[in-house]
Order: sequence, then C-alpha cells, then structure tokens
Amino acid sequence: MPLHIPESDKKKFIDRFRSTWSTKKSRNKQRGDTLEIESEVLDKLDKLAEETQSTPQDVIKKLITILDWDEILDILESE
Repeated sequence: MPLHIPESDKKKFIDRFRSTWSTKKSRNKQRGDTLEIESEVLDKLDKLAEETQSTPQDVIKKLITILDWDEILDILESE
C-alpha cells in the first residue's frame, strides 16, 4: 500500500532540496576548479612556463591542444 505524504511535506522537501543544491553550486563556483599537482610535476610545469615565457595555465592549455612533445622533452631534459 503506497505511503501518503501530505503535499505540504512534499513542497518543503523540494524547497529544501533546491536550496541545498543552489548552495552547493554557489560554493563550487566560488572555489573554482582545482587540481592537485605533485610538487615534482609542479616544478616541471613552472620550468616549462618560464622557458616558454608563459603561465602554468597556458602551458597546460598548450600541452592539451598542441602536444608538441619534442619541445617539451627538450626543455625537461635540459635540467
């Protein structure tokens, strides 16, 4: 036999759910996207950024879009 839930309780649940979801989305936007990177990898990323006169974010974008592995390996092997 189905359980009868009053309409007012359903509305309260939905309102609380929406509020919670909205808060979660807002917190995620404030925090921004993050990525944990090991210090050794971060050092290499910084070196690539310095050698290519760009930011670490730009290096990551370039790695993803261009994937110029020869240039990357040359820079990293020159340590």
